[in-house]
Amino acid sequence: MNTFFRSRDAAPVELNGGGRFVLPRKDFVPAYVKAFDEGILRGRANEAVESLRSCRVCPRDCEIDRFNNKIGVCKSGRLARV
Repeated sequence: MNTFFRSRDAAPVELNGGGRFVLPRKDFVPAYVKAFDEGILRGRANEAVESLRSCRVCPRDCEIDRFNNKIGVCKSGRLARV
């Protein structure tokens, strides 16, 4: 058994940063959940979809209309593969 971890919620002493950086699992809330709860996630999603109309996502800045499935320099249309 690995004695490096004391329990499922405890971090190794080397990683805890004096308690500044590691939260117990029960206290951790992902940023996207906070954004949803605060009502800003939908706005961010809408902004992301609108950014496809004049795409500048990659460094090539081709400003192609990916929203209407035009293919840009990156060879990606409306539905990019990740």
